[in-house]
Amino acid sequence: VVLAKACRDAITAGARKVAVVVVMSMSNRFFTDWIDPSEDRIHSDKDEEWNQKLLEFLGAGRLEDTAQLSRQIQQQIRVHKVVNFKPLWWMSGIMGAPNRYRGKVHAYAPIHGAGSAVISLTPAPESVGDKEFDEDDVDRFGGDREVLG
Repeated sequence: VVLAKACRDAITAGARKVAVVVVMSMSNRFFTDWIDPSEDRIHSDKDEEWNQKLLEFLGAGRLEDTAQLSRQIQQQIRVHKVVNFKPLWWMSGIMGAPNRYRGKVHAYAPIHGAGSAVISLTPAPESVGDKEFDEDDVDRFGGDREVLG
């Protein structure tokens, strides 16, 4: 998060348009044996459910909610000792922490069992809903709200 904020400061100081590209896996349980590409699928139903929740949140532009939800996802579907969604936290830090984005899921498919997607987020003037983590100032707690509601 500190590195992301430093990058954001450098981008802001430069006054140039910047595209942020993040590459990471969603669910990250891969098949350990060779499979025919035509038989590729998400490793487990639970992985697929969480992948769909990530796609729902990011497709709605809910970047901060997605970063916060990643804590729960990490406990349930990710192989521990694997990046722990650090790329998502970095992206959230560099892009700012609100849910003020237009999201679009361009593609989603399994790659040897793990969920993979191409998603774009562009800044939007309005916030997506009134969710728990969509605060004006992320350093000040503004009260509980239903993030999954």
